[in-house]
Amino acid sequence: MSATRRHFIGFGVAVCLGVTVTGLGSLLPQAWFPRPPRALAGNLFTARCMRCGACVQVCPTSALALRDLSLDFRNIGVPYIQGWYGGCVAWERDGCLICAEVCPSNALDSAMELTGMRLAVVRFAEQDCINCLGCMRRCPLSAIYFPNPEGGPSWHKGQEDKIPVALKSANSPVKPIIDESLCVGCALCMSHCLPRIMYLAPWGKSVGGST
Repeated sequence: MSATRRHFIGFGVAVCLGVTVTGLGSLLPQAWFPRPPRALAGNLFTARCMRCGACVQVCPTSALALRDLSLDFRNIGVPYIQGWYGGCVAWERDGCLICAEVCPSNALDSAMELTGMRLAVVRFAEQDCINCLGCMRRCPLSAIYFPNPEGGPSWHKGQEDKIPVALKSANSPVKPIIDESLCVGCALCMSHCLPRIMYLAPWGKSVGGST
C-alpha cells in the first residue's frame, strides 16, 4: 500500500472518529459547575476557553481548579470554582480581575461587571453544623446570619459575640441561615467551615453564565 493511500485511509478514520465523538457528545450529560466570575455565557465559554490554566495559576486564593476527566468531556480542563482553599475574592478586593486579565482567549471577560452576577449559591448540611460561625465571619456580603429563636432581631456579621453561648454549641438546634438573595457563590465561607459541610449549588435558572 502506498504512503499516499495509507495517509488517505488514516485521515478518513480520524474524520469518522471525530464525527462519532462529536455526535456522542451531544448525547452525553453536560454537568453544572461553578464557573469563574466574568465567564462567558453557556457554551461560548466552553468553546472559547483554551484550557491553558493561566487563570488557575494567578488566582490569589487558589479558588480555581481545572475540571478532571468526566462524561462531560466538552468541559474537561476548563476552570471552575472549587472553594476549599479560599474562594473568590472578586467581591471584596476592589473587583479582583486577575483571572480575567490573563485569559488569552477572553473566555473570561474583564469588562464584565460583577453587579448582579451569581456564580452559584452556598448550601450546607445543617445536621452536621457545629455552629463555629466561621462562615458568618468570612462572608464578604453578609449573606449569612444567625436567627434569634425568641423572635428578636437576628444576629449578623460582626455580632457573633452577642449570640448566647448555649445557641452557639454544636448541639443547638438553631443554625446559621444563608440568604440566597445575597449569596453570589464566591465560596469564601467554605474555606472557613470547620466540619467541611458546605457546597456550591446552582443559583436559580441562570448561574453567572454557568449551564
